[in-house]
Amino acid sequence: MKVTIDMYSDYACPFCYLGKENLKAAIKTLHLQDDVDIRYHSFQLDPNIDQSHPIDLEHFAKMKGISLQQLLESQKELGERLQEKGLTMHYDKLIVANSFDAHRLVKYATTQNKATELQDRLLKASLEQGLDIADYNVLTTLAVEVGLDKDAVKAVLNSGDYAYSVIQDLDSAREQNISGVPFFVINNRYPIYGAQPEYRFEDTLRRALLEMDDAPIKKEKKPEVCEGDCCLFE
Repeated sequence: MKVTIDMYSDYACPFCYLGKENLKAAIKTLHLQDDVDIRYHSFQLDPNIDQSHPIDLEHFAKMKGISLQQLLESQKELGERLQEKGLTMHYDKLIVANSFDAHRLVKYATTQNKATELQDRLLKASLEQGLDIADYNVLTTLAVEVGLDKDAVKAVLNSGDYAYSVIQDLDSAREQNISGVPFFVINNRYPIYGAQPEYRFEDTLRRALLEMDDAPIKKEKKPEVCEGDCCLFE
């Protein structure tokens, strides 16, 4: 029986990339590559975006209550951590976009055993390349790159397919009071909130495998997550 891992995430969230990579590293360290089932769930940091637009860093800094210089310094530190995990973040080039259709496409990719590949590609497209992941042409190109059929992808995007599955995820997140991502639940018992380090995932996976009691995981410091249309940094 496989260990189930439910992951809630969005694509303009650098901590989602960090958390995902730390999870993958823990799985590799424990040699569980064939013994886990990762189930991707939709979460929207800002579901009210009507039109894609470049990020306004000054506005973003004001929302966080810090100066632009402080924001840039924090982004530099975060960028170094992302670089270690294989992603070169260009936050100043980020396109703020509604991710609903991207989530629909990942639901389709799940049926083709390509969800992980498309998840990875969408995060890099958003954070590293500054691509508009609400644009159907961009989404089609990314999906084809990971091996999905072009005509099938276009059919999904031009329909309402998988919209209900996305809405179910969003409702589920609200019911669980999930206010930020990444958020993981292992074996439906063990929650992990934020981009926790690799050892946290290892410990929790071991606990799940050994069927230990489900006492909540104590957070040693403020978790690094994205909430609403902003991210929280130490």
